[in-house]
Amino acid sequence: MSFRSSLNRRGAVAAVVGIVVGATVLLSQAGSASAATKAIGNTSPECQGYKAFSSWDIKVDGKSIPHGKGRENLTDRTHAGDTVELFFKLGSNCDNVYVGLDSYTALSDHYVASEASKQKLFQRQADTYKADGSTHHLKVTLPDCYYQVDAYTSGQFKPGDYTLDNKFDRFLGGDNGGSKSCVASTTTVKPTTTTAKPTTTTTAKITTTTTTPVVVKPSASGKACSADGLGFTVSYANKGTSSQVFTSSANGKVLESGLSVAAGKTVTKDYTFAQIGLAAKATTQVVVKADTKQVASLDITNDCLEVSASVAPRCDTVAGSGAVITFNNPGKVDETFEVTRNGVAIDGSPVVVKAGETAKRSLLRMNEDETAVLKIVGVRSGLNVQKTVTLDCTQVEATTVVPTTAPPTTPVPPTTAAPQVLGEQITKPELAHTGTNVMPWMVLGTLLVGIGAALLGARRRIADVR
Repeated sequence: MSFRSSLNRRGAVAAVVGIVVGATVLLSQAGSASAATKAIGNTSPECQGYKAFSSWDIKVDGKSIPHGKGRENLTDRTHAGDTVELFFKLGSNCDNVYVGLDSYTALSDHYVASEASKQKLFQRQADTYKADGSTHHLKVTLPDCYYQVDAYTSGQFKPGDYTLDNKFDRFLGGDNGGSKSCVASTTTVKPTTTTAKPTTTTTAKITTTTTTPVVVKPSASGKACSADGLGFTVSYANKGTSSQVFTSSANGKVLESGLSVAAGKTVTKDYTFAQIGLAAKATTQVVVKADTKQVASLDITNDCLEVSASVAPRCDTVAGSGAVITFNNPGKVDETFEVTRNGVAIDGSPVVVKAGETAKRSLLRMNEDETAVLKIVGVRSGLNVQKTVTLDCTQVEATTVVPTTAPPTTPVPPTTAAPQVLGEQITKPELAHTGTNVMPWMVLGTLLVGIGAALLGARRRIADVR
């Protein structure tokens, strides 16, 4: 066989091999392009984001978290090293939908738009799914350093995509966190070469890795009355260098079962007295724990709203006559009262009564004999006072009307006035004279009695002489 013939054969073989390899590459690229196109799937607006699902659930470390139609479903609910899972079932009208769950390493513990392109994909689970009635499951693990996690639909999602209006509707939720850099700090000494004849000395490259210690400093504080007076406020503070999970309870009711607070952050929550079944004037404790260790115990009393109002008619006050309305607010928050007269708001309504202010009075002028229905409603407290008031300041006395023509009367006989007694004189009546006059005989008898007495006296004196 000549050298030229051999060369021709080898060239032919090489050509065939080149054709086969080239065809394989082309087919592979075509298949990849087809797969990429297929991966985008159904992008109709009614099948983007949560609207694509007939049911779905998000779990962090195996525990379901509250989620809804918003885009904050994962916000402040994850921390470094957590496992995030997405369970979903596509709606019957949303077939062939691309759904994904990604985790990235990041440059800080919060989202910075200028750093989004520098994030690196850590884990991804994504595919185009059928609306076949089955429940699909995606799962990723978060890095143990600064991270970002995103859940989305309708095509692949990049870390900065959720800031774009045309991609925001595809966003199911995301979070940022972590307490340390994903790049170990290094100290590098550049190699140097010193030449001194006849020897050469080389200093080797030295790399030192520094590990930042984890600082745990959870705490909690409370405010006895929320702004609306219907409850109380609890602030969960994390001044440490790693995320903390808080739980809290009050009056036997759970307030938080797993509130994640990123390092250096504080989360403030409002709760109502009705939520924990705390009656008026009653007192209870809010117990706060971080990673099962109690960090605070806060006393709260349901006495934030304590209001009353009354209505009474008054006459001739300094401001006039009418209905006096008295407001009392010995509570701890301001109250606003709405006052109506026969269903129409009065001038000056609503009336704001400051916390601790009592006996605040307002006069509603009324006309004599006027009747009005007054209604007082506390905006925050729900107080409802309704009273019907009649103003009656002028009292009318009954009078007797004498007829102009006197009716006929029965004649009365004239009476004689009783005589006035000026003195009293008693006159005894004399007996009538009958028979002989006895006066001379009485004189004679008296004379004889006298003579007899004289003779008797003389006789006694003669006897004594003898």
